[in-house]
Amino acid sequence: PFVIITQVSMILYCGCSIGCDFIIGQWTNQDDQKAKMWYYASISFGFGIATAACVCMRVGTILYFSLGCDRKLHEKMIRRVSNAPINLYYDVTPIGRVLNKFSSDLGDLSTQLGFTYGSMLAMFYNLV
Repeated sequence: PFVIITQVSMILYCGCSIGCDFIIGQWTNQDDQKAKMWYYASISFGFGIATAACVCMRVGTILYFSLGCDRKLHEKMIRRVSNAPINLYYDVTPIGRVLNKFSSDLGDLSTQLGFTYGSMLAMFYNLV
């Protein structure tokens, strides 16, 4: 569902962006632009609201599933560290290094994965 939701939101985003550009182009080609100014302004405002909603949907979806990935990674890391042999792992590795690894890996996943995926998706659909 994650891929479908993000792709649908990006398709709607691109469609709304193109629709807004088209409406503004139609308005600038009118002979009497002041006569239908509120008509074209309200349609472009509606496209702007729809574009913002699509962006919020994409960011919310990426954030939601990124937090799920964080949780799964944290559970696997705890399981692996707690099942590690004491004489081979804990005698050699200080506890500070273990905690630092946990926090840095989860921090990187939380901040960089969602941002990178969202940027890549936006660039791909803008290219298309």
